[in-house]
Amino acid sequence: NCIITNNTATHGGGLELCVNAVFYLYNSTITGNYGGGVDLDRIYEAQTYAIVLNSYNSIIACNESFDVFLSDYHIVPGARLDTDNYVHYYASSATVNAFNTLSSFTNWTNGANNLTYNSSQPLFKNAAAGDYTLAINSQAINKGNNQYVSSSVDLAGKTRIVGARVDLGAYEYQTASSAVLDSDDELFGEFFDELGEDDYDLLAENLDA
Repeated sequence: NCIITNNTATHGGGLELCVNAVFYLYNSTITGNYGGGVDLDRIYEAQTYAIVLNSYNSIIACNESFDVFLSDYHIVPGARLDTDNYVHYYASSATVNAFNTLSSFTNWTNGANNLTYNSSQPLFKNAAAGDYTLAINSQAINKGNNQYVSSSVDLAGKTRIVGARVDLGAYEYQTASSAVLDSDDELFGEFFDELGEDDYDLLAENLDA
């Protein structure tokens, strides 16, 4: 239950893994970072390391430049350096394991039930305003695996599993029934703002019945 967003770097704005890093993501969101989402650097300062990323029920999408990048990225003495004083190499050198993960990256080393991000389908409620809760009909809803869930609440403190399957990312989408039963007036209001007045009237009639 974490979100990594609005960070800036030359390479790997969201997360940079190097020097034998083994990193686990569970129901987390990496998005809206500048200079890329996750960069895995097997070689650093001419030393070779084994880097491993393990992602479960997570979203790594909508980052500037790339979502996941596998690279050999190191200082080479005497070589011509780029403007950031590093020489960049591309190689499928790190291990990237993903299960029930949504991303534009598809070259996973191991994994199952991953989804490719589709820019024509809804994902976040209002990413431009920094709201990374899930939109109605988000492509991340009900796409997770309950086996990987260890918390009963999401990042906002709301029920983590709503419906038969957990959602992807840091936030669980609260459905009509859970929103109505929730005592949080802000969530209640936001829900009906999205549905519209006609839907509100129809739902209210059904509740009264």
